[in-house]
Amino acid sequence: MSIDLNLPRVSVVIANLDGKETLGSCLGSLRHVDYPKELFEVLLVDNGSKDGSPRLVEKTFPEVKIIENERNVGVAAANNIGVRNSSGEFVAFLNNDARVNRTWLIELIKLTIRDSTVASVGSKILSWDGKTIDYGGAGTNFHGIAFQEGYKEPDSDRFNHERPVLFATAASMLVNRKVFLDIGGFDEDYFAYYEDVDLGWRLWILGHKVIYSPTSIAYHYHSRTSQRIGIEKLRVFHIRNPLYTIIKNYSQESLEKTLAAALLLSIKRTLLLAQLEESKFRIDPHDTFGSSRIHLRGASDSVSLPKVAGSDLMAYSDILANLPNLLKKREGIQNRRKRDDREIFKLFVNPHWAAEPSAEYHSLQSLIEEWLGVAPLFENQAQGLQ
Repeated sequence: MSIDLNLPRVSVVIANLDGKETLGSCLGSLRHVDYPKELFEVLLVDNGSKDGSPRLVEKTFPEVKIIENERNVGVAAANNIGVRNSSGEFVAFLNNDARVNRTWLIELIKLTIRDSTVASVGSKILSWDGKTIDYGGAGTNFHGIAFQEGYKEPDSDRFNHERPVLFATAASMLVNRKVFLDIGGFDEDYFAYYEDVDLGWRLWILGHKVIYSPTSIAYHYHSRTSQRIGIEKLRVFHIRNPLYTIIKNYSQESLEKTLAAALLLSIKRTLLLAQLEESKFRIDPHDTFGSSRIHLRGASDSVSLPKVAGSDLMAYSDILANLPNLLKKREGIQNRRKRDDREIFKLFVNPHWAAEPSAEYHSLQSLIEEWLGVAPLFENQAQGLQ
């Protein structure tokens, strides 16, 4: 492919942790993209892999620049390291368990050339076998629990329309490097999960655009890395990081209505997991109150708790411990705000989506939303933002 002087230089950044099984497919697909080879580079940021994958890449893909961390610093930090060491005008993030089609990169770049206010573009992502959707757009509910539109649904024309989205998933996305660095990159306190949700929301707040491209195609072996990690460790991220996101990104007026509601619903989800035996905590008419009441730390005063319920407690602990830093980040974002929340709410897609399926939970969420004034925030919000 001849060099087009109008095309920008692009750096492809791949965070890696023991990705030996899929890196061959990932890096092999990049060799065949229809983009001038002189105008893009590939950087692999390794998070202390033990499977020999950096040496495999060194031997099989010598064109790849390898940056090795001694330990797992997290996906957010690894991607930031890649950006800081990159030379492109744009950076494309790609999971180590993803592969791309030939037009993947040029289709991402086209949208930024057409509209300079587009700071980030997300690919259409299919399952590894190409049969179902992995990412066909994005949204979130009001308490920050994000979702990828169409996940595990059959591919259809519904996912073939370019449109603004709240965020592009870092599994396959493009971002303007200068803008990315200017707004602080991925928040490394997230470690993994939701750092891309936070980035997209922040981009919109600060006056930029995020667009979904149905013509840039990637294929993703979903959660290949994370499935090797205990669910109780992953759940800390899934409970903590959405709360980080809303605390940082909502305006003061919106946060005052949503934070208490989000916390109440999060506590309810913790209780559903805890499955506590209520009789151990209720006063019975036949109880006697003798001196045994003082032995609060005795073995008989212990109850078992599922690990995943303990994960929620760790998430709340992290939020409280990190609150001063979180509020400082919030102040920095809000001081630079260029878009009103109500514009961005159009991108939530389904702000009232309930994270638990039970009728009891749905009823509770509706009650809380009405009581705390959450529901009116999202009234008459037509989907889409230009």
